[in-house]
Amino acid sequence: MAGVAGTDAAAYPLLSDTEIEAFPPTLLLAGGRDFAASALTLAHRRLARAGVTSQLFLFDGLPHAFFMWPDMPESMEAYRVIARFFDQHLGRRT
Repeated sequence: MAGVAGTDAAAYPLLSDTEIEAFPPTLLLAGGRDFAASALTLAHRRLARAGVTSQLFLFDGLPHAFFMWPDMPESMEAYRVIARFFDQHLGRRT
């Protein structure tokens, strides 16, 4: 990102109302101890304000990318959330 202005909507789309309004339905997942949790809550609020379908799930006490450990109960829950979101917004084969 060297040399890219902090106001460049191509690099930082959540700073532009026009870019935000073009977002597809968006699923945001984070652990409560994830360094990105605060940014995801802000993104969710901006998407919601623009009328974009957005779902935010915070898993208390878990780190960034917690769902990479597939045997954790919270990971299995996250996989179900992801699958349900995809079924709702991408369609489901019958």
